[in-house]
Amino acid sequence: MEAQDCNPLDCQIIRWLRDSGVTVTIVADFDQAIYGFRQGSPTDLRDIANGYDAQDRLPLTGNFRSSPSICGLRRRCAGAPSPIHHS
Repeated sequence: MEAQDCNPLDCQIIRWLRDSGVTVTIVADFDQAIYGFRQGSPTDLRDIANGYDAQDRLPLTGNFRSSPSICGLRRRCAGAPSPIHHS
């Protein structure tokens, strides 16, 4: 499972780990959240991300999996800028 598809229980486990002093690295692309059928929602994960200091958050700046045409379609559908595509 990719982090953008975490459900509330998954997010609770992540919070518990962090609160217990465990270093947790999370990688997620909120535009790829597709697991609503298992209550996956990027909202809780955004809340967790906002709990990290700004210097500990790194934005996703490229797409290594999709073609430029797929990235462009996503941008047009979402009305948002498309990430940089890397071949």
